[in-house]
Amino acid sequence: MQVKSAGGNLVIGEKIVAVLGDPPKRVGVTEFENIDKAQAWLKSSGREGIAPQRTKAVKLTRQFIFEGN
Repeated sequence: MQVKSAGGNLVIGEKIVAVLGDPPKRVGVTEFENIDKAQAWLKSSGREGIAPQRTKAVKLTRQFIFEGN
């Protein structure tokens, strides 16, 4: 299962302007309809299946789920 088929929309930000503190070099955001779908993706076999490629491609230093409108 890919992130899109799980209901997610991936956005990569490469230009980040700091307001307070040092900005990260890159930010990736995956938007889901709700927290339940985001958590289901995090626990899915599809996400686990791409773990080796993700580990080679990016260094995850922080990861959050947040709800907004």
